[in-house]
Amino acid sequence: MELERQIEGSLRKRAASLQAPERLDSMVMEKLTRSQARPQRTKGRVFPRLAASIALVAVILTASAFANPSLADRIYGSFEQLKQQVITVTLQEYQRFGMKLGGAQKALGADYPAFEKLMREVGAAKVAYGKQGYSSIDFAALAPEKRQELKQLYADIQPYFDRLNGDPVLKERLTPQEYEEYIEATLIRETVYAQTGVTPGAEAEEVPEAQRAEYAKALETIRMYEEKSRAQ
Repeated sequence: MELERQIEGSLRKRAASLQAPERLDSMVMEKLTRSQARPQRTKGRVFPRLAASIALVAVILTASAFANPSLADRIYGSFEQLKQQVITVTLQEYQRFGMKLGGAQKALGADYPAFEKLMREVGAAKVAYGKQGYSSIDFAALAPEKRQELKQLYADIQPYFDRLNGDPVLKERLTPQEYEEYIEATLIRETVYAQTGVTPGAEAEEVPEAQRAEYAKALETIRMYEEKSRAQ
């Protein structure tokens, strides 16, 4: 589930700055070690701030998150409803998604309802237009009006993921033109994920040659603006 990967990446980065009880910390590290099928990259994150996926970040998840499956229900209606549309999703994935939403709720506080509203819209778009397991959208295949609508949605939710990452809010650090170029690059990156099936966070050399140049340029743009925002 792409949304789960997005929240997970944000919470993992945020959790790294927190102090957890020794026993809990060792349990989390054991789960992270077992779940990492490929090495992490510092530049191209498994969760690429917006577009780009599954370990439990228990350091930041509260007991209420484990006991509150309704958080995921508020995004997708229910597991049964989502299963009718996304046959590959498992109950375990759905429950983990609810747990991670609990972590986001704790981190964002009073701003969580606005984030949840946008997440519902993103979730609906992933189900309606997503490929490769209903996670990545091929924006090149959308009608221009729908593409622009989803581009604005991604631009609106980006600041919340920046905050969950503990990063500077790009929208506040970049010019409107730069921010538009950043969001456009994330759409291109996700389109390549959808078209090729490569794992989110892949480097350019892992992408088929036909899409490699376009993908590399998108990564360059994303990294350039992320570095610029951090340098200010």
